[in-house]
Parts: sequence; C-alpha cells; structure tokens
Amino acid sequence: SFEQLQFRYTVLKRFNMKMKQVLPFVNLALGHGKSRLTDSVKGVKSLLFWGTKEVLWNKAITTSQYAPNFRSTKVRISAFTASNLKEQKKCDWSGTLSQFGQLMNQLKPKPGSFYRCTRDSRAFEVIFKGLHSHDVGGCYQ
Repeated sequence: SFEQLQFRYTVLKRFNMKMKQVLPFVNLALGHGKSRLTDSVKGVKSLLFWGTKEVLWNKAITTSQYAPNFRSTKVRISAFTASNLKEQKKCDWSGTLSQFGQLMNQLKPKPGSFYRCTRDSRAFEVIFKGLHSHDVGGCYQ
C-alpha cells in the first residue's frame, strides 16, 4: 500500500542521513575481513541513495585525477577506412575499421587511471590519417 511505501522511504531516508555522518570515517579501500565497520558498510551499499554516496565518489575521483600530457598519446584514425566500411554497408566485426573501433583498439591497453584526467584537460590527441588535420577544432580541407 501507499502507506507502507511511505514508511519504507522514511526508514531509508533516515538510514541514509545516519550513514552520511559515518561514511567519512570508513576506509572503503580495505579488503574483506580487515574491518567490521567497512564490511558492514559495503554490505548495505545497495540501500544508500546516490546523494549519500556522491560526496565520497566526487572526492575519490578528484583525488585520483591528473593532468596528462595528451601530446604523448596520439591516436591515429583513418577516416577513409571508416567511410569505405559505411559505404559498403558492412559491420565492423573485428573492431578495426570503424572510427570507434580504431579508437577503441588503440586505447584498449591503457589502464583505467589513464581516463581520469582533470575536467579541463585531454587524455589523448587524435590524428586523422590522410586528412592532414588534428582534432583541435575539426577537419577542414
């Protein structure tokens, strides 16, 4: 019934308010069995609202960001290869012909931390082969 849903929501809301006070003191990086408190918090993570986890999430992302030298990572994409694939109305089963496939294959070996660059920086530079252009504003011939 509606009253039961309201009651459940109220209980979850109060639980989240209490957890918001506790979470700053919990080291979520600890493995299983290292801390009963950490294990307990990890056990109820499905009951936590996004608003409760958001501050910790943003803090973790911010502290693990870096400003990469994007010029050291260059991705070369052949627009002609991708265009031929599209014109032939074929599917890129190998993931090597479409622009996305070419990009994915070149960036696949990069670790997850590679993509955690600051908001105003770039992780890599794209070079469009055969077009004599870079991704600094578009391809103009």
